[in-house]
Amino acid sequence: MNDSCNNENINDNHDGRNAVSSQHTKDLKELVLHSGSVHEESPLVNLEEVPVSHKTTTPKEEKILEYAEQFRQQFCFLYQDRSPPLLFPYNECGIQKLICTTLRPTLLPYAELYTWTGCACFVADFLSFKPLDPPTEKPKRVVSPWYLLKCREGNSLDYSILLCSLLLGVGYDAYVVCGYATKEVCLMDTSMKNCPYLQDDEVERSEEKRKIEQKYAVKPPKDLNSKYEQMIKERKLQEEHADEEKRRKEEEEEKSSELVKLPPDNLHGFRFHFWVLVLPGNREVSEAFFIEPLLGEVRALDDARYLGLEQVWNNTNIWINMQPCYESCKGIFYELGDCNQWESFIPMKTKPMSVFPGVKGSPPDESFEEDPGIPEVPLSWVYHLNISVEDFQKRFPHGKKVMFYKHAKIEHYAPFMLKDGLIRRLSVYSDLKFTQLTEIREYYTNRLDHIYLRTTNILMENVIEHFNSGRTDSLAEHKYKTYDHGPHSERMMIFYSHSRPDGLKWRQSRQTLLEEAFDEREDFLEHRTTEFGAKEKKFGPVEDSRRTVVADYRAVPFTHLELYLKFSQLMEEEKQVVAKIRQSEDEVIAILNDRTQEEAHSELYASVYNVLKNEKALKRRQYLQKEAVKSQPQEVVVDLLGPYLAQKGLSGQLTKQEAQKIQQKCLQDFRQRLVNTANAIQSLFDQKMVEIEKQHHWYQDHQMSLTKEEEEKHRTFINETMFQLHVLELRLNRHKEMAPLRYQAVEKKLGSDPRLTDVI
Repeated sequence: MNDSCNNENINDNHDGRNAVSSQHTKDLKELVLHSGSVHEESPLVNLEEVPVSHKTTTPKEEKILEYAEQFRQQFCFLYQDRSPPLLFPYNECGIQKLICTTLRPTLLPYAELYTWTGCACFVADFLSFKPLDPPTEKPKRVVSPWYLLKCREGNSLDYSILLCSLLLGVGYDAYVVCGYATKEVCLMDTSMKNCPYLQDDEVERSEEKRKIEQKYAVKPPKDLNSKYEQMIKERKLQEEHADEEKRRKEEEEEKSSELVKLPPDNLHGFRFHFWVLVLPGNREVSEAFFIEPLLGEVRALDDARYLGLEQVWNNTNIWINMQPCYESCKGIFYELGDCNQWESFIPMKTKPMSVFPGVKGSPPDESFEEDPGIPEVPLSWVYHLNISVEDFQKRFPHGKKVMFYKHAKIEHYAPFMLKDGLIRRLSVYSDLKFTQLTEIREYYTNRLDHIYLRTTNILMENVIEHFNSGRTDSLAEHKYKTYDHGPHSERMMIFYSHSRPDGLKWRQSRQTLLEEAFDEREDFLEHRTTEFGAKEKKFGPVEDSRRTVVADYRAVPFTHLELYLKFSQLMEEEKQVVAKIRQSEDEVIAILNDRTQEEAHSELYASVYNVLKNEKALKRRQYLQKEAVKSQPQEVVVDLLGPYLAQKGLSGQLTKQEAQKIQQKCLQDFRQRLVNTANAIQSLFDQKMVEIEKQHHWYQDHQMSLTKEEEEKHRTFINETMFQLHVLELRLNRHKEMAPLRYQAVEKKLGSDPRLTDVI
């Protein structure tokens, strides 16, 4: 791994950069900057099927590529022991593009993709991984996320670019990171990694148990202790718990590594890897963190699996790390505006708002003056990203994905792919060679019988089935033995007691025993135990039935009539209890018969909002679309020249000079309208920025005396304003992107108007 050990700045002398030999600039123009020129990399796709921006370069892109080549040459000259920065790789069409313009901030219409966890998990599931080849070199070709969504196969850089594009689209301050990592991370080798699904299940069980225990807890008295002190104590306890958990995991990993010693990696520290960095400030992110795009997992900034960092970039700029990496990524500060720690590709006017605890940085340089010779980074050349509803629901490549962890194997399936509704199968093994199976966990969805989890313990020979609420029998959990399925075999059934009229909580049966527990019954019945067996035969003289047992000699004795009535009542209650016990036995048999039929013929249901799987909803939607097309009014054709012709009072055929003046006037007004729209959006954006700045100052002055309602009102205002700023930024970028296209469309329409072409 190449350590960054020199803090000398490249941008200290902009004239020096301009003084670099212009010979390469000439060669660059001749070789790669124009479409149709000779390319070093051949296209991966048919050029006729890709958007124009992917296979051509604009003058603005040519200028930034010249600047990037000068930056690369000067960097290589100053830091000869470091790897050249990744600046302008080839895309899928064999055209060189600036790496930061490969990012395309995108907001997709799926609620799951509005959080970083949802985006990270989706990207990890949606793509198939292929390692970097060779692993010690930065890739010369970087495909666009538009092409990646079509081929659905890529390396860690492709994963990171797609994930960063989604995170930027939903408002996160995200960056792609180029650095070094361990062999296991670079090759997505999880065979020695603990399975996260096993840990998630344990956490869910503990939380569920805690909720059950606290369900009927007495309300505690009002807490008069300091909430701030309590928060500090809880934070310390959490840190201590996290440290203990970290030490425990490290000890487990050391023990496992001692048992299974991996061969040493000859390329340790030289394997390139790409991941994502999220800085605080946006979307209520308080601390910076890494995201491993191949697995969709969050990682700490000092994670030992990341061995070094070369550069980071977003959709606006590129930053080269100038800090040493002697201890991997520990001690690296992510204050990108500090020119002593980071070298920016485009010199920054001000430091970005990325200050967070534990990060040091120098104050922004207020005396910075923009160099007119430095070009502006163009907008992304990547075509609009889109994921269809069918692909989003299918999620995995070909609908299936298999991963191996330490002692575990995970099989993922898309919903509705399998007839039984299986979406995940977790197989647990006792050995690392996956030969001794000990447990199987099967997860289901959209099942008509409401089952969502079945756990089969091979060693204990038992099965536990878990059900969601909604069954007619209110069954919540069913535990039984794998070798005996009869109605009188050992089994345990747990029910949703609140949805049963008899309040039954659970029923446990053995060969000669039946136990039932109840909840919130009017007769106050809580528990009933029934023992089954043959009627005992008694030998000897018959006892006198007239003899009675007196519990209290001081009480008035019952008469024979009262005893008879009491005895008759008890006999009747006994008959009712026996009937209820027989009813319980019949219910067990009925549930077992239903479960047999449900497993033999698994039925799935689809929500009415899932038009791809719900046939009735699909037919209804198609019918409504046809009716909407029939009732839709005809499109109104806008006459662009009408107002100008009426204003001039011209009628009939125009002269050439009149046609040119009208065309120029029309284009000039349309151009001014586009400028006014952009200025209006920018003005509203600046206004919102002033409002949020005033709110921040107000909060700083009054934060010690604010009530809960005022703090909540402040947070709500900040969140709403930040969302409005994000929308305005998207609208402004969209307007800048579409304005040239709209202007060209109007120009083309005027050029083909017969009133301007048929002139005298």
